[in-house]
Amino acid sequence: MPHAQIERLLDIYDVAKALNVHKNTVYKWSRLGILPSIRLPGDIVRWDLKDIEKFKAQRSLGKL
Repeated sequence: MPHAQIERLLDIYDVAKALNVHKNTVYKWSRLGILPSIRLPGDIVRWDLKDIEKFKAQRSLGKL
């Protein structure tokens, strides 16, 4: 089911909105390894919905 997998990938705008931060913050966290990201051909970066949900949960618990 490759299509289902693709639907779970978010772009920078979706991630920034979900985390209530600027898109530059999302890029910075990804570059620092704080927020896992996926590199696709063509220098495209996407984020897995599960990783974002996990990050939000940890952040709300004060672990990040």
